Amino acid sequence: MKSIIGAFAILGLLLFLSITAALASIFISFYHSDESSLISLSQSPYILALRLDKQINSEFASQYIQKIDDAIENKKVLGIVLEVDSPGGQVVPSQEIFWKVIRSKDKKPIMSYVRNSAVSGSYYSIAATSFIIANSASLIGSIGVILQTFDFSKLLEWAKVTPKTVKTGKLKDFGSPTHAWSPEEEEYIHTLIEKTRKLFVRDIQKHRDLTETTLDYLSDGRVVLGDEALNLHLVDKIGDWEDAKIYFKELLKLESLPKIRFSEDKKKSSDIIREWLGF
Repeated sequence: MKSIIGAFAILGLLLFLSITAALASIFISFYHSDESSLISLSQSPYILALRLDKQINSEFASQYIQKIDDAIENKKVLGIVLEVDSPGGQVVPSQEIFWKVIRSKDKKPIMSYVRNSAVSGSYYSIAATSFIIANSASLIGSIGVILQTFDFSKLLEWAKVTPKTVKTGKLKDFGSPTHAWSPEEEEYIHTLIEKTRKLFVRDIQKHRDLTETTLDYLSDGRVVLGDEALNLHLVDKIGDWEDAKIYFKELLKLESLPKIRFSEDKKKSSDIIREWLGF
């Protein structure tokens, strides 16, 4: 009898150790996963929120685009909302996010919520999203391009420093801070900036259906508050996160308001394991 009890005890211990080892393996796997994998462990579908809250440069755009790709591949993500509070940034990285939205929104719905500001490159980035909600006090617009530099020529002259430049063409060092701009140089830079602005305007007009009157009004780089942005069709609705949930509920024909989770959200390992196991 004792031997039977002992055998069961050993079997129970082995079973306990096996389960413990399996859970430990799961924990280690979770611990080394990236943040999108951590979120994807939830059994219930949800809306993924991606914060666009920094100055847009190449590194930020690459990371942001990867987050969109991960969300598209994640079967538990019903849709994506871009939460925007950014001063904009470089033209090409902003354009890359803009194109990624265009290529992705047919696979899963993508909308934007402007929490504080969507100006210049950040507005460019979200212009192609299917729906834009903004707070009434948000700043929207600044549809323009800027190039800033310095003219150190007088300082160099005062310091008796003479810069030497060898170039293959008269415009090769245009905009250099070591010399004052020539009239030809200044005209060339203005032309370049204006061509870039027209690309910006063309893409936004195509996806936001803005009138020429609106574009002329905004062509000086001004920003407007959310209410005026609604009247100008820069955004589709004045609201907040609850309105974003309602949008997805109606669009996806859900019975209740969906959960919205941010890509940065992280859970305790114990919570992840309980949810994964259905406890």
